[in-house]
Formats: sequence, structure tokens, C-alpha cells
Amino acid sequence: MIRPITEADIPVLKALYVRSNNSVRLPLPEGYFENDSRLFVSKTIRETQTLVSIEGNRIIGVVCFTEDFLEALFVEPAFFGRGTGSALLERALENKKLLRLNVYSDNLRAVSFYRRHAFRITSSGIDTGNQLPYLEMERELK
Repeated sequence: MIRPITEADIPVLKALYVRSNNSVRLPLPEGYFENDSRLFVSKTIRETQTLVSIEGNRIIGVVCFTEDFLEALFVEPAFFGRGTGSALLERALENKKLLRLNVYSDNLRAVSFYRRHAFRITSSGIDTGNQLPYLEMERELK
């Protein structure tokens, strides 16, 4: 089931953000995503449309998006490869003509995921906050 978030979901989403990011093993200092999770809650979750995927009574994924930008898509690592991310992405794509996103270049699993969903790389850059390279991607919808 996919539904909008509630205020009670916030602590769970903060922990999901940390677990999902840490599973990628990006070259960042220990505790980076724990510190960054406050910004994820205060900016990303609070300033976007946010949906969660539920299995049983457990949140297993989250997607945050605006009219034309995918701000975040995270899935519990134990649920990678089970269609949770695809279902959340499809909901974010509903009624859109274009959806853009940024993804860390070193997150090969995510880059591959977006390519499988018809996103194409449009440019690249360096994240000014942590100095990691990222790719800008987009998908135009007919």
C-alpha cells in the first residue's frame, strides 16, 4: 500500500533515510547521513509531496517529489529488488510531463534503477555539501 505520510511517520522515515544511504557505502565520513537526516526531515519531507510504501504495518519505502523534481526515493535495504522503489517512482510520475533528479555517481544501483525506468543522464556535477560527484537525470513522459 502507498499512502501520504503522517506526522507519526517522521521518526521512522529519518531512520530509513540513514539505513538506506549507509547501505550504499559512499565515501563519506562516519555519521554523515545521521547528521544529514535532520535536513532530510526539515527540508525534503516538509517541502515536498511525500508518500510511503507500507508492508504489513511497516514503512518500507519513501518518495519525495515536487511538480517536476524527484527529491528523494529510499527503500529499506532488506526490500531492495522487490518492486517497492518502482511502485513509488510510478506514483511520483503520475500526471507529469517531465521528472528530473540528481543521483550520486557512485550509487551504481540507483543509477541503474533510474536507467531501467527510462531516465537519461543530462549532465553531471559535484555536490557542494560533500564533494561527491552526481548525475542529473530526467525522464520525459508522453
